[in-house]
Amino acid sequence: MRKLLIAFLLLIFVPIGVSATSYWFGDRQGNWQTADRSSAGLLPTASNHPDALIRVYAARTVKWRGIFAVHTWIVFKEKSASRYVRYDYTAWGEPIRSNGFAADGRWFGAAPETIVAVDGDEASRLIPKIQHVIENYKFRSLGDYSAWPGPNSNTFCSGRPRRCSGAKSGLAANRNRQGLSL
Repeated sequence: MRKLLIAFLLLIFVPIGVSATSYWFGDRQGNWQTADRSSAGLLPTASNHPDALIRVYAARTVKWRGIFAVHTWIVFKEKSASRYVRYDYTAWGEPIRSNGFAADGRWFGAAPETIVAVDGDEASRLIPKIQHVIENYKFRSLGDYSAWPGPNSNTFCSGRPRRCSGAKSGLAANRNRQGLSL
């Protein structure tokens, strides 16, 4: 039993320690107000990419919270569209933010990772469903956002499987899931 407890504690504290070390020795201690939010170069120029496209990105959150958490957002481009559309769910201002940042922009200095990629006809089929879910998102009022257990950007991008069937995102489940299911 003691070995099991030690293994369990190691599985929890070693990843936290690695993440904390990366935070303390990385470039994460800068001012969030001046942090880089420019494009990370993950997306092709929209006008040069005729196919429909959906991406879900995740990047470490600001300051010490990045040890534990990521911010996720969804980007899509309809077939032959000349621009991308980005949706974030945030704790400030209107919770659902549209095109507030570069589509593949850094999240307060943290480079995003692609966690879902859907292209072509499959993306064209899913985009109207995604738009419908966003327009009818239950937690869209000021004060609805909650870092833990949600609703937050992760629950916004994960959602209920029945809401928008298609590719699976693999984002963490949450009791307040009402968002997109990719």
